[in-house]
Amino acid sequence: MVPRPTIALLACCLGPGVAHAAALSPADQALVDGLALPLHVATLKNGLRVVVQPDHRAPVLTVHLQVPFGSSRDTGQPGWPDRPGLAHLVEHLLYAGSPRAPDGAYDALLSAVGGENNAWTEPYAMAVHATVPVEAMGLLLALEADRMAGLDADSVTAKIDSERRVVERERAIDLDTPGGLDSAARRALLYPRGQGQHWPVLGTPAAVGQVQVGDILAFQGAAFAPGQSVLVLVGDVDPVAAMDAVADSLGAVPPRPVALPQVLAEPPTLPISGLYLDDVAGTTLYAIYPLPPDAAPERPAADLLADWFGLQRQGCLGRMLQRGRLDRLTAWTEPEPGGGRLVIELDAPRGPARRLVAKLDQAVADLVDHAPDQAELERVRARWRAWAARVQEDPVDRAEILARCVLEDGDAACFPGHVAAHLAVDGPQLSAAARDWLSPQRRALLVVTAPKHAGRGLPDSVLVDLPEQR
Repeated sequence: MVPRPTIALLACCLGPGVAHAAALSPADQALVDGLALPLHVATLKNGLRVVVQPDHRAPVLTVHLQVPFGSSRDTGQPGWPDRPGLAHLVEHLLYAGSPRAPDGAYDALLSAVGGENNAWTEPYAMAVHATVPVEAMGLLLALEADRMAGLDADSVTAKIDSERRVVERERAIDLDTPGGLDSAARRALLYPRGQGQHWPVLGTPAAVGQVQVGDILAFQGAAFAPGQSVLVLVGDVDPVAAMDAVADSLGAVPPRPVALPQVLAEPPTLPISGLYLDDVAGTTLYAIYPLPPDAAPERPAADLLADWFGLQRQGCLGRMLQRGRLDRLTAWTEPEPGGGRLVIELDAPRGPARRLVAKLDQAVADLVDHAPDQAELERVRARWRAWAARVQEDPVDRAEILARCVLEDGDAACFPGHVAAHLAVDGPQLSAAARDWLSPQRRALLVVTAPKHAGRGLPDSVLVDLPEQR
């Protein structure tokens, strides 16, 4: 998901001008007001939702197409066999060719006009985006419309083996990197094999090797149906002319009904602890806590807990860093529909994991008992201000944020309120979020260490194994 202080889902977004529990400073209010740029929003007859945001600073255009389909739909769906890694392979093969641009012509045509493009896959979403000179808008929209209508089977057949090899090279990087499979181990601990969320986005080598061309076409056809998709244009365009151009191109793609079951992860049984043995030098502890629902009033404060712990340079954890007893302390959120997770990572050069757990619990207790003062909160808010400013300056990031607002909040204009809600969090709210959401009874703990140091694990741990990834 898009880089930001800690979050990857636009949750609890308020509209511009909505009153907040704590008043923003004049500077923060000016920042939030400056994020509320004009938007033009429409839903076309085929169900495609379109957002246009003019930006006349340079004669370029970014087009971002996002769908709420990701790797969580690799398994358990009626339209294709269970193939962990299918969505990610589809992402690669979106560039294989479409009927009017076969044999990889998409990349070649965009390169010829000086354009650039990329794509990504997450558990619950997939997106493609491209930036071109504004005069190439017609070309780019025509290519996206042709691809949305369906991939060219012959082009997919010609490219599928080479893209499998590309995916395996990505996996090799994870295998060769200490800790490269930690994310997969966390998912394996939290979710049973029957759930799509159990598998990493890259899937497994065996499953990717079994994917057929028909599976690719079926997944792409369902994922990129117009009624599933959100198209965002940010750039040097007239909004009326841009909307007309979209209606003439992607708006002409016939609608495709998609009847697939909703994918929601079963909440893991907590508390739980696991041990994953890997070729690493030290010991890593992951503490994983569920987040409140997206619309819960305490969600902004819960999000900021990740920033708080990621910036800890004082207190018991800060002292461990200063004395070399911790090599790394970081935290982030992994949002999912209905909530998601807060993950706190502590990397230590030596010693049993129980010491790390004790220090983490002490840090949580300190936060509960002593609300952060204004200076401490300012460090967290500074990250949010910097992130909001970067998003505002980068049309690629801004287009993605707008798409997420539509898909996850139902309001393309949610970004300013989202930033304001997080900047408005005060010290007592942060302490209350730690009290309510960082309980030892509501968490998963995963220890990663070398086989020879297996004794560093926690009592009663589940041994996490990832044989499918090797």
